[in-house]
Amino acid sequence: QLVFAPFFTTYNFLVMGITEGKPVSEILAVLEERFLGIWKNNVMVWSIVGFLQYRYVPPKLRVFVGNLVSVFWNAYVISQANARQVPTKKVDTHTQEPPQKNTH
Repeated sequence: QLVFAPFFTTYNFLVMGITEGKPVSEILAVLEERFLGIWKNNVMVWSIVGFLQYRYVPPKLRVFVGNLVSVFWNAYVISQANARQVPTKKVDTHTQEPPQKNTH
């Protein structure tokens, strides 16, 4: 996970972005923004899955379980690659007036 996951995540973002016609600069900006969070989740999810597979899943079902989790993992990565950035509205707390009380 430490070696392959960064390569796969970058490759996934690039291929999806290019096939969608996005400029490389936009793809790299989204990747830069979301990469660390995806990589942390990757290490967490696949470490747990690996432990549970080798501890509790019979050998003949391990590939199936890995593929099943992989479907959901890939859906997560795709959703992160296509998620829209929600603009944050900055409020200047020094000039904002306090809410007025309703006297009616």
